[in-house]
Amino acid sequence: MDTALKEWHAVCRALESGRQIVMLRKGGIHETEGRFEIEHRQFLLFSTWLHQKLDWVKPADRANVVERESEPYEIELRAWAEVTEI
Repeated sequence: MDTALKEWHAVCRALESGRQIVMLRKGGIHETEGRFEIEHRQFLLFSTWLHQKLDWVKPADRANVVERESEPYEIELRAWAEVTEI
């Protein structure tokens, strides 16, 4: 697998653990004919730590929010996800 979705570390951990089973994303400028299309149905979860907002994360999951000045040098890709519906 060579495609990854870059997402907050806290969200990746919630998806990995099963605490979260759905992630919603709004469409963007690449929509054709007003429809959201999926380019990759399966992808790795690529954790990012920058720009996480502690107050946007449920209190039970805030332990997974790590405040950092920069991204780590190495990132472990621990899980993958699959789009089942749009």
